[in-house]
Amino acid sequence: MQFILKLSTVLLSMVTATLVGAVPTENSVRASETVSKTIEILSPAGCVRIDGVKFCTTSVEHSARATESVTKTIEILSPAGCVRIDGVKFCTTSVEHSARATETVAKTIEILSPAGCVRIDGVKFCTTSVEHSARATETVAKTIEILSPAGCVRIDGVKFCTTSVEHSARATESVAKTIEILSPAGCVRIDGVKFCTTSVEHSARATEAVTKTIEILSPAGCVRIDGVKFCTT
Repeated sequence: MQFILKLSTVLLSMVTATLVGAVPTENSVRASETVSKTIEILSPAGCVRIDGVKFCTTSVEHSARATESVTKTIEILSPAGCVRIDGVKFCTTSVEHSARATETVAKTIEILSPAGCVRIDGVKFCTTSVEHSARATETVAKTIEILSPAGCVRIDGVKFCTTSVEHSARATESVAKTIEILSPAGCVRIDGVKFCTTSVEHSARATEAVTKTIEILSPAGCVRIDGVKFCTT
């Protein structure tokens, strides 16, 4: 009888251990270590993918990062391989593109995560300016067209609409406003009002893959990248 009771206790312990061990995900049991990985900065912003595992941050400040594409007039500087955008100097380490002459051109630039880097014609340029490397969401001045039906705007040919009843009563007019291009991609904020587009093309902001040194934290299943804590779901 005691043998049967002891055997039952052992079996119960094994089952309990199995159930407890099944609660954390496979990747939440990683040990604390610092490693170099290629991480993918996802939309919605504030999430990253490392080795196929999705990690998200609860930090409002850092969840505002997105890959933003805007049209700017850039000045290609001497020494070649550097550009100036909005008074900020960006340089590339690409030998091929460092031979460009001095000229001022209009280009579509992609403001990358990590902030402080841009991509122009497939070439990545970065700034050493601390002030400008802290850009998260990009605020730009655009001429927007407030449409009928009211509550919709058109920016660079893209239609954005708000669900705000209060702001859906705006008349049709063209005005210059400072708009904030938001995460999730495909949304903008104008005068505190959030507008979103249903355009697949414009809501499909690219995810940016970058190499970072990440710190795998305890509790396991969390990582720290650039001082920001991300945890896996």
